[in-house]
Amino acid sequence: MDALAILIALKLQGHAVRPLRVLCGAALGAAIAGLCTCLLPNRAAQIMLWPPAAMAMMLLADGEARVHPFAGMAVLLAAYGLLGGTVQALAGATGSLPAAWLLGAGFSLAAAACVRRRRRMPGRGRLILTAGGKTAEWEAIVDSGNTLTDYLTRLPVIVLAQADAQALLDPDALHLRPLFADTAGGRQMMWCFTPERALLRTERGTRELHAAAALSPGLRRGSPALIPGICAED
Repeated sequence: MDALAILIALKLQGHAVRPLRVLCGAALGAAIAGLCTCLLPNRAAQIMLWPPAAMAMMLLADGEARVHPFAGMAVLLAAYGLLGGTVQALAGATGSLPAAWLLGAGFSLAAAACVRRRRRMPGRGRLILTAGGKTAEWEAIVDSGNTLTDYLTRLPVIVLAQADAQALLDPDALHLRPLFADTAGGRQMMWCFTPERALLRTERGTRELHAAAALSPGLRRGSPALIPGICAED
């Protein structure tokens, strides 16, 4: 529980995870909890000890906590609230505290694996797209919220600003077809096409994207291309 709470606190603050320091911070938390049980039976006295204990744990576990020790303490206590609430809810659902601990640990590990997988995706890059005999480039960002799929080819869809695509490519040579998408602004129709080639160039190298592309009238001129997250996964 202590180690998971520290990991959550580090991730929420965007700080590096150093496994040995995390284990030391968790061991300190376990030791303090044991001493509280033996030496401080009064619940109010135990609660008073929570803030300094959390601060000490973060100072030990996080090399950056010395800059903002009170922030680290607050985030760690919030992480304990999150984990404690999760375990309590699972205990109520299963009727068993040991089962709640096992399920909570499993869910936490699964969530950590998902986060780690997402963090392997590049965030920004350059899109080089060839279509209709022309090649054009866009600034591009990987958008995990872009889950559009082309009805015809079943390919994920790169979203481009319509004004830029019309200026950089030849619209008459793109064989456009309609694509409807639900967006924050409501249902929107975009013109979709299948490029001859699409490349994403990032600091990690260049990869070929197997994707369709759509022209969005809702994106302003100069907006970066929105690359579907599935296209950038390792």
